Amino acid sequence: MGLQPPGELVAVLHLVGIPWPAPDEETLCGAGMRCLALAGTFEHAGYTADDHAAPVWTRNSGQDVAAFQTRWTAADGPGAQADDAARAARILAGALVLSAMLVFVLKISMIRTLFRLLLRLLTRNVGPWAAVTAVEGVMSAQVLLRRLHRQVLERLGREVGPAFSRAGRLLDAPAPRPRVVGTPVDHARPFPGAATRVGPEQLRRPSSAAGESSRQVAPEEIVWRTGREPLWVGVRPGQSPEDIFRNGLRPADPHGPIDFVPGGIDSDAVVRARLHAAPGDYYLVKVDPPGGIHEAETLRALGLPADPAVEGRVVFGGGIDRRHIAGLYPPGVHPSEAGMFFRNHRWYERPPD
Repeated sequence: MGLQPPGELVAVLHLVGIPWPAPDEETLCGAGMRCLALAGTFEHAGYTADDHAAPVWTRNSGQDVAAFQTRWTAADGPGAQADDAARAARILAGALVLSAMLVFVLKISMIRTLFRLLLRLLTRNVGPWAAVTAVEGVMSAQVLLRRLHRQVLERLGREVGPAFSRAGRLLDAPAPRPRVVGTPVDHARPFPGAATRVGPEQLRRPSSAAGESSRQVAPEEIVWRTGREPLWVGVRPGQSPEDIFRNGLRPADPHGPIDFVPGGIDSDAVVRARLHAAPGDYYLVKVDPPGGIHEAETLRALGLPADPAVEGRVVFGGGIDRRHIAGLYPPGVHPSEAGMFFRNHRWYERPPD
């Protein structure tokens, strides 16, 4: 268990109304030490593997042996991947230990501030202005404690966040694979990355005031997205990041109709994503699912007008499965701000490059 406030200061802490930091510096430091030990394990495994692999090309010859040597010693070969894993583990170890230190410093600073407030309340609690003095002391302590919290959070974002991002890039770097230029469209299953199964029978064009009757929209009439460029979805903070990563992005009514109407797609069975990030008072979720409908282009292909708001928007029937959620940014944070990206390490399946 990490540092806790002395019993004498608990009542003062409640009086100030600032919660005691939940992170446990002992747990963070222990995790950092385990990452450091893991880095040594990766390095030893890499050296051992190199010792066993080198005799293959030093004692033999031939085309297959040369190909094996080229693959093994390449910049993305097994030895290099072990080195990257060791570097990532060391970076994580440093970030975790620094986090533990910052949490410990914050707690010590809070104890000092609370102790000073307690002394002030005990020594100046006399006379007609005692209540005013007490209120002034509590307000000053609140301002100071909030400033301490803000300073620690800013340093975590400035130093610890980028370290986690660097480690993530080292661990995420895959061996080169054939580049997939586009994703072919399966009209029998138009949304392969959906969180909930959606069929082509849900695609409709309702009747219009001009007398056109309602009809089903054939998948061949739709302008499908075939690339795998990253997209962005805004999610209100009602869900936690862990809920988003675990459950995916699900629409309100995944089995409802997907209606193509003048101006845009009218449906509760879809999740809407954008080509460009637009931060706001919501989580900015980075996704890269296959498929999707280019909304504006499809409306024009169907002879319908498209509102300016739907330009650059891609619609996914049935939502987006958790495997296609790379991570998210907190509300109000732009992707250009380094160190603030929360990765979906547990469920995310990176698409082929």
